[in-house]
Amino acid sequence: EEYGRYYSADYLGGNENLFQIDDFARIARIQQAQDEKALKAANRICFFDTDAVVTQYYCHLYLKNHNPAVYNFVDPQKYDVVLMMSPSVKWVDDGLRFKEKQEEREHLHKKLLYMYEDRGFRSKIIEINDEDYSDRLEKAINISDELLTDKSFMSRY
Repeated sequence: EEYGRYYSADYLGGNENLFQIDDFARIARIQQAQDEKALKAANRICFFDTDAVVTQYYCHLYLKNHNPAVYNFVDPQKYDVVLMMSPSVKWVDDGLRFKEKQEEREHLHKKLLYMYEDRGFRSKIIEINDEDYSDRLEKAINISDELLTDKSFMSRY
């Protein structure tokens, strides 16, 4: 789960302008604890929608700064693969996303991709560029199936 959304609602009254730099280390720590619990309960495969790299990304997005403590929770060895969804689908205003312009979305996507690469994930990233949500899902399922049956599949991406 994206703990940052819950944190914002529970501790900031949903007002993301109230974020302080220390909030992001708390979010990363609790997110990691949730991830560890999910990994223990998983049966061969586990998906995470967010991690400490994304938390640091949002720290920079909201505060124009980063929290060095968040990097303590970054561990590329914890993941077999990182599926990066490009901003190629139509923007949806869900009340939480705030970058509607395509060029902003692409810029932020490149920034997040760079942050992952900078933290040692380069060999684990598979970018999905499909413009249709169903196609994205199908590709993610196929990659997951390959991961379960053939650990060397990353050499094809």
